[in-house]
Amino acid sequence: MANDLAAAQQLAQWISGKWISQAIYVAAELSIADVLASGDKSVEQLAEATHTHAPALHRLLRALASIGIFRECAPQRFESTPLGDLLRTGAMRAACIMAHSSWHDQAWAQFLHSVRTGESAFEKAHATPLFDWLGSNPEAAGVFNEAMAAGKNYRDFGIAEHYEFERFERMVDVGGGHASLAISILQKHPGLQAVIADLPQVTEGAKLAIQNAGLSARCRVVPCDFFEHVPAQGDLYVLAHVLHDWSDERCLQILANCRKAMPSHGKLLLVEALLLEGNQPDRLKWLDLEMLVLTSGGRERSEQEYRRLLAAAGFELTRTLVTGGSRSIIEACVGGSQRETPTRQEP
Repeated sequence: MANDLAAAQQLAQWISGKWISQAIYVAAELSIADVLASGDKSVEQLAEATHTHAPALHRLLRALASIGIFRECAPQRFESTPLGDLLRTGAMRAACIMAHSSWHDQAWAQFLHSVRTGESAFEKAHATPLFDWLGSNPEAAGVFNEAMAAGKNYRDFGIAEHYEFERFERMVDVGGGHASLAISILQKHPGLQAVIADLPQVTEGAKLAIQNAGLSARCRVVPCDFFEHVPAQGDLYVLAHVLHDWSDERCLQILANCRKAMPSHGKLLLVEALLLEGNQPDRLKWLDLEMLVLTSGGRERSEQEYRRLLAAAGFELTRTLVTGGSRSIIEACVGGSQRETPTRQEP
Protein backbone atom coordinates (compact mmCIF):
# COMPACT_ATOMS: atom_id res chain seq x y z
CA MET A 1 0.00 0.00 0.00
CA ALA A 2 2.87 2.37 0.88
CA ASN A 3 4.43 1.78 -2.52
CA ASP A 4 1.10 2.49 -4.23
CA LEU A 5 0.76 5.74 -2.27
CA ALA A 6 4.28 6.86 -3.22
CA ALA A 7 3.59 6.06 -6.87
CA ALA A 8 0.30 7.95 -6.77
CA GLN A 9 2.02 10.98 -5.23
CA GLN A 10 4.70 10.91 -7.91
CA LEU A 11 2.12 10.67 -10.69
CA ALA A 12 0.08 13.48 -9.14
CA GLN A 13 3.20 15.68 -9.10
CA TRP A 14 3.80 15.06 -12.80
CA ILE A 15 0.15 15.63 -13.70
CA SER A 16 0.21 19.00 -11.94
CA GLY A 17 3.55 19.97 -13.47
CA LYS A 18 1.90 22.71 -15.50
CA TRP A 19 1.08 24.53 -12.26
CA ILE A 20 4.79 24.97 -11.65
CA SER A 21 5.70 25.95 -15.21
CA GLN A 22 2.78 28.38 -15.40
CA ALA A 23 3.83 30.04 -12.14
CA ILE A 24 7.39 30.43 -13.41
CA TYR A 25 6.01 31.92 -16.63
CA VAL A 26 3.98 34.53 -14.75
CA ALA A 27 7.06 35.49 -12.73
CA ALA A 28 9.02 35.86 -15.97
CA GLU A 29 6.27 37.88 -17.66
CA LEU A 30 6.17 40.23 -14.64
CA SER A 31 10.01 40.60 -14.69
CA ILE A 32 10.14 39.84 -10.96
CA ALA A 33 13.75 38.61 -11.18
CA ASP A 34 14.75 41.88 -12.84
CA VAL A 35 13.07 43.86 -10.05
CA LEU A 36 14.88 41.77 -7.42
CA ALA A 37 18.26 42.24 -9.12
CA SER A 38 18.94 45.27 -6.91
CA GLY A 39 18.13 43.40 -3.68
CA ASP A 40 15.27 41.99 -1.61
CA LYS A 41 11.87 43.70 -1.70
CA SER A 42 8.66 43.55 0.26
CA VAL A 43 5.58 42.09 -1.37
CA GLU A 44 4.05 45.57 -1.45
CA GLN A 45 7.11 46.97 -3.26
CA LEU A 46 7.03 44.13 -5.76
CA ALA A 47 3.30 44.54 -6.32
CA GLU A 48 3.76 48.26 -6.98
CA ALA A 49 6.64 47.62 -9.40
CA THR A 50 4.75 44.91 -11.30
CA HIS A 51 1.25 46.41 -11.13
CA THR A 52 -0.19 43.33 -9.44
CA HIS A 53 -2.49 42.46 -6.53
CA ALA A 54 -0.23 42.15 -3.47
CA PRO A 55 -2.01 39.23 -1.71
CA ALA A 56 -2.17 37.22 -4.95
CA LEU A 57 1.45 38.04 -5.72
CA HIS A 58 2.46 36.82 -2.26
CA ARG A 59 0.77 33.47 -2.96
CA LEU A 60 2.72 33.19 -6.23
CA LEU A 61 6.05 34.08 -4.60
CA ARG A 62 5.41 31.72 -1.67
CA ALA A 63 4.85 28.82 -4.07
CA LEU A 64 7.93 29.65 -6.14
CA ALA A 65 10.02 29.99 -2.96
CA SER A 66 9.03 26.42 -2.07
CA ILE A 67 10.94 25.18 -5.13
CA GLY A 68 13.90 27.52 -4.80
CA ILE A 69 13.06 30.11 -7.46
CA PHE A 70 12.86 32.90 -4.84
CA ARG A 71 13.36 32.98 -1.06
CA GLU A 72 11.23 34.56 1.66
CA CYS A 73 14.04 36.17 3.66
CA ALA A 74 11.63 37.77 6.16
CA PRO A 75 7.86 37.74 6.51
CA GLN A 76 6.30 39.22 3.36
CA ARG A 77 9.78 39.98 1.96
CA PHE A 78 11.49 38.12 -0.89
CA GLU A 79 14.89 37.89 -2.54
CA SER A 80 16.16 36.09 -5.61
CA THR A 81 18.20 32.88 -5.74
CA PRO A 82 20.59 31.46 -8.36
CA LEU A 83 17.56 29.81 -10.00
CA GLY A 84 15.59 33.03 -9.87
CA ASP A 85 18.49 34.98 -11.37
CA LEU A 86 18.12 32.85 -14.51
CA LEU A 87 14.68 34.43 -15.06
CA ARG A 88 16.27 37.82 -15.71
CA THR A 89 16.20 39.50 -19.10
CA GLY A 90 19.14 38.24 -21.16
CA ALA A 91 19.17 34.88 -19.41
CA MET A 92 16.25 32.42 -19.62
CA ARG A 93 13.33 34.86 -19.29
CA ALA A 94 12.56 34.88 -23.03
CA ALA A 95 12.64 31.07 -23.21
CA CYS A 96 10.11 30.88 -20.38
CA ILE A 97 7.82 33.46 -22.01
CA MET A 98 8.05 31.69 -25.39
CA ALA A 99 7.16 28.33 -23.86
CA HIS A 100 3.91 29.76 -22.51
CA SER A 101 2.98 32.15 -25.29
CA SER A 102 -0.50 31.67 -26.71
CA TRP A 103 0.87 30.52 -30.08
CA HIS A 104 3.03 27.89 -28.35
CA ASP A 105 0.15 26.69 -26.17
CA GLN A 106 -2.10 26.42 -29.24
CA ALA A 107 0.48 24.16 -30.90
CA TRP A 108 0.79 21.89 -27.85
CA ALA A 109 -3.00 21.68 -27.69
CA GLN A 110 -2.71 19.72 -30.95
CA PHE A 111 -0.07 17.29 -29.60
CA LEU A 112 -2.46 14.35 -29.89
CA HIS A 113 -2.67 15.09 -33.63
CA SER A 114 1.12 14.78 -33.87
CA VAL A 115 1.16 11.43 -32.07
CA ARG A 116 -1.64 10.07 -34.26
CA THR A 117 -0.21 11.28 -37.57
CA GLY A 118 3.48 12.15 -37.09
CA GLU A 119 2.66 15.61 -38.44
CA SER A 120 3.50 19.01 -36.94
CA ALA A 121 1.06 20.12 -34.25
CA PHE A 122 2.11 23.71 -34.96
CA GLU A 123 1.01 23.43 -38.58
CA LYS A 124 -2.29 21.91 -37.47
CA ALA A 125 -2.89 24.85 -35.12
CA HIS A 126 -1.58 27.68 -37.31
CA ALA A 127 -1.93 26.30 -40.86
CA THR A 128 1.69 27.19 -41.70
CA PRO A 129 5.20 25.97 -40.76
CA LEU A 130 6.83 27.51 -37.68
CA PHE A 131 9.55 29.54 -39.39
CA ASP A 132 7.15 30.88 -42.02
CA TRP A 133 4.73 31.89 -39.25
CA LEU A 134 7.49 33.64 -37.29
CA GLY A 135 8.38 35.60 -40.42
CA SER A 136 4.88 37.08 -40.40
CA ASN A 137 4.71 37.65 -36.63
CA PRO A 138 7.63 39.89 -35.67
CA GLU A 139 6.74 40.22 -31.97
CA ALA A 140 6.71 36.45 -31.48
CA ALA A 141 9.83 36.16 -33.63
CA GLY A 142 11.58 38.66 -31.38
CA VAL A 143 10.87 36.56 -28.28
CA PHE A 144 11.84 33.37 -30.15
CA ASN A 145 15.14 34.85 -31.37
CA GLU A 146 15.98 36.24 -27.93
CA ALA A 147 15.30 32.83 -26.38
CA MET A 148 17.50 31.07 -28.93
CA ALA A 149 20.33 33.60 -28.60
CA ALA A 150 20.35 33.42 -24.80
CA GLY A 151 20.24 29.63 -24.92
CA LYS A 152 23.39 29.53 -27.03
CA ASN A 153 25.37 30.88 -24.07
CA TYR A 154 24.59 27.65 -22.21
CA ARG A 155 24.50 25.24 -25.15
CA ASP A 156 27.80 26.38 -26.70
CA PHE A 157 29.80 26.56 -23.49
CA GLY A 158 33.16 24.86 -24.07
CA ILE A 159 32.84 24.31 -27.84
CA ALA A 160 35.78 26.59 -28.70
CA GLU A 161 38.00 24.89 -26.10
CA HIS A 162 37.13 21.28 -26.90
CA TYR A 163 38.20 21.01 -30.52
CA GLU A 164 41.47 21.67 -32.39
CA PHE A 165 40.22 24.55 -34.55
CA GLU A 166 43.80 25.79 -34.93
CA ARG A 167 44.45 22.94 -37.42
CA PHE A 168 42.29 24.66 -40.03
CA GLU A 169 42.54 27.76 -42.19
CA ARG A 170 38.91 28.61 -42.99
CA MET A 171 35.77 27.53 -41.18
CA VAL A 172 32.37 27.73 -42.85
CA ASP A 173 29.60 28.02 -40.25
CA VAL A 174 26.53 26.79 -42.14
CA GLY A 175 23.37 28.24 -40.66
CA GLY A 176 25.56 30.31 -38.36
CA GLY A 177 22.82 32.77 -37.38
CA HIS A 178 24.14 35.87 -35.66
CA ALA A 179 27.63 34.34 -35.42
CA SER A 180 27.79 33.83 -31.64
CA LEU A 181 29.52 30.45 -31.90
CA ALA A 182 31.87 31.56 -34.68
CA ILE A 183 32.86 34.65 -32.68
CA SER A 184 33.76 32.57 -29.62
CA ILE A 185 35.84 30.22 -31.80
CA LEU A 186 37.64 33.04 -33.63
CA GLN A 187 38.46 34.80 -30.37
CA LYS A 188 40.00 31.60 -29.02
CA HIS A 189 41.89 30.73 -32.23
CA PRO A 190 43.44 33.86 -33.78
CA GLY A 191 44.87 32.05 -36.82
CA LEU A 192 41.48 30.94 -38.10
CA GLN A 193 39.27 32.70 -40.66
CA ALA A 194 35.53 32.10 -40.98
CA VAL A 195 32.53 32.41 -43.27
CA ILE A 196 29.01 32.70 -41.85
CA ALA A 197 26.46 31.26 -44.29
CA ASP A 198 22.78 31.85 -43.60
CA LEU A 199 19.59 33.27 -45.05
CA PRO A 200 19.64 36.90 -46.24
CA GLN A 201 17.33 38.08 -43.45
CA VAL A 202 19.87 36.86 -40.88
CA THR A 203 23.05 38.24 -42.40
CA GLU A 204 22.72 41.86 -41.25
CA GLY A 205 22.59 40.75 -37.62
CA ALA A 206 25.64 38.55 -38.18
CA LYS A 207 27.60 41.40 -39.80
CA LEU A 208 26.82 43.71 -36.88
CA ALA A 209 27.85 41.10 -34.29
CA ILE A 210 31.11 40.42 -36.13
CA GLN A 211 31.84 44.13 -36.44
CA ASN A 212 31.15 44.71 -32.73
CA ALA A 213 33.53 41.87 -31.89
CA GLY A 214 36.27 43.47 -34.02
CA LEU A 215 36.50 40.42 -36.31
CA SER A 216 35.48 41.88 -39.68
CA ALA A 217 38.97 41.26 -41.12
CA ARG A 218 38.76 37.54 -40.33
CA CYS A 219 35.09 36.76 -40.88
CA ARG A 220 32.76 37.44 -43.78
CA VAL A 221 29.06 36.78 -44.19
CA VAL A 222 27.59 35.04 -47.24
CA PRO A 223 23.82 34.81 -47.84
CA CYS A 224 22.77 31.29 -48.73
CA ASP A 225 19.98 28.72 -48.48
CA PHE A 226 21.67 25.56 -47.23
CA PHE A 227 19.05 23.42 -48.98
CA GLU A 228 20.36 24.80 -52.29
CA HIS A 229 24.11 25.27 -51.76
CA VAL A 230 26.78 26.23 -49.23
CA PRO A 231 29.97 28.25 -49.83
CA ALA A 232 33.05 26.39 -51.05
CA GLN A 233 36.72 26.91 -50.13
CA GLY A 234 36.51 25.97 -46.47
CA ASP A 235 38.49 23.13 -44.93
CA LEU A 236 36.19 22.91 -41.90
CA TYR A 237 32.38 22.97 -42.10
CA VAL A 238 30.25 23.44 -39.00
CA LEU A 239 26.54 22.69 -38.57
CA ALA A 240 25.61 23.85 -35.06
CA HIS A 241 22.05 23.25 -33.83
CA VAL A 242 20.89 22.86 -37.44
CA LEU A 243 20.11 19.22 -38.18
CA HIS A 244 17.79 18.70 -35.20
CA ASP A 245 15.36 21.16 -36.82
CA TRP A 246 14.83 18.94 -39.86
CA SER A 247 13.70 15.51 -41.02
CA ASP A 248 16.24 12.93 -42.18
CA GLU A 249 15.40 13.72 -45.81
CA ARG A 250 16.01 17.45 -45.36
CA CYS A 251 19.18 16.76 -43.36
CA LEU A 252 20.52 14.68 -46.23
CA GLN A 253 20.02 17.66 -48.55
CA ILE A 254 22.03 19.90 -46.24
CA LEU A 255 24.77 17.30 -45.79
CA ALA A 256 24.96 16.63 -49.53
CA ASN A 257 25.56 20.33 -50.17
CA CYS A 258 28.28 20.41 -47.51
CA ARG A 259 29.94 17.33 -49.03
CA LYS A 260 29.83 18.94 -52.47
CA ALA A 261 31.52 22.09 -51.18
CA MET A 262 34.17 20.37 -49.06
CA PRO A 263 37.65 19.32 -50.22
CA SER A 264 38.44 15.64 -49.79
CA HIS A 265 40.64 16.38 -46.78
CA GLY A 266 38.05 18.61 -45.09
CA LYS A 267 36.23 17.95 -41.85
CA LEU A 268 32.58 18.34 -40.91
CA LEU A 269 31.50 19.16 -37.35
CA LEU A 270 27.99 18.71 -36.01
CA VAL A 271 27.27 20.50 -32.74
CA GLU A 272 24.21 18.82 -31.28
CA ALA A 273 22.88 17.32 -28.08
CA LEU A 274 22.94 13.53 -28.09
CA LEU A 275 19.82 11.69 -26.96
CA LEU A 276 20.40 8.84 -24.49
CA GLU A 277 18.96 5.55 -25.66
CA GLY A 278 17.01 3.06 -23.55
CA ASN A 279 15.20 3.98 -20.33
CA GLN A 280 17.73 6.50 -19.02
CA PRO A 281 16.20 9.78 -17.82
CA ASP A 282 17.06 12.49 -20.32
CA ARG A 283 15.62 16.00 -20.71
CA LEU A 284 16.39 15.69 -24.43
CA LYS A 285 13.62 13.11 -24.76
CA TRP A 286 11.16 15.83 -23.73
CA LEU A 287 12.80 18.39 -26.01
CA ASP A 288 12.32 15.83 -28.78
CA LEU A 289 8.57 16.10 -28.19
CA GLU A 290 8.87 19.87 -28.54
CA MET A 291 10.50 19.28 -31.93
CA LEU A 292 7.64 16.93 -32.87
CA VAL A 293 5.09 19.59 -31.93
CA LEU A 294 6.76 22.66 -33.47
CA THR A 295 8.66 21.48 -36.54
CA SER A 296 7.93 19.55 -39.72
CA GLY A 297 10.11 16.51 -39.10
CA GLY A 298 12.68 17.91 -36.67
CA ARG A 299 13.90 15.55 -33.97
CA GLU A 300 16.64 14.94 -31.42
CA ARG A 301 18.94 12.04 -32.28
CA SER A 302 21.30 9.64 -30.56
CA GLU A 303 24.94 9.23 -31.52
CA GLN A 304 24.12 6.11 -33.51
CA GLU A 305 21.34 7.90 -35.38
CA TYR A 306 23.76 10.66 -36.37
CA ARG A 307 26.27 8.02 -37.44
CA ARG A 308 23.70 6.43 -39.76
CA LEU A 309 22.58 9.81 -41.09
CA LEU A 310 26.16 10.83 -41.87
CA ALA A 311 26.86 7.51 -43.56
CA ALA A 312 23.80 7.92 -45.78
CA ALA A 313 25.21 11.28 -46.91
CA GLY A 314 28.66 9.86 -47.67
CA PHE A 315 30.40 10.84 -44.44
CA GLU A 316 32.17 8.77 -41.83
CA LEU A 317 31.88 9.66 -38.15
CA THR A 318 35.39 9.79 -36.69
CA ARG A 319 35.03 11.23 -33.20
CA THR A 320 32.46 12.41 -30.67
CA LEU A 321 33.66 14.88 -28.07
CA VAL A 322 31.68 15.72 -24.96
CA THR A 323 32.02 19.42 -24.08
CA GLY A 324 31.50 21.39 -20.90
CA GLY A 325 28.05 22.49 -22.10
CA SER A 326 24.92 20.63 -23.11
CA ARG A 327 26.12 19.89 -26.65
CA SER A 328 28.61 17.42 -28.11
CA ILE A 329 30.91 17.81 -31.10
CA ILE A 330 30.53 15.11 -33.74
CA GLU A 331 33.45 15.05 -36.19
CA ALA A 332 33.14 13.45 -39.61
CA CYS A 333 35.13 13.23 -42.81
CA VAL A 334 34.18 12.35 -46.37
CA GLY A 335 33.67 8.58 -46.36
CA GLY A 336 36.86 6.70 -47.19
CA SER A 337 39.05 9.79 -47.36
CA GLN A 338 40.57 9.75 -43.87
CA ARG A 339 39.65 6.58 -42.09
CA GLU A 340 40.13 6.66 -38.35
CA THR A 341 38.85 4.42 -35.60
CA PRO A 342 35.73 6.16 -34.25
CA THR A 343 36.16 7.15 -30.62
CA ARG A 344 34.17 8.90 -27.96
CA GLN A 345 36.19 11.39 -25.93
CA GLU A 346 35.30 12.87 -22.58
CA PRO A 347 36.62 16.29 -21.54
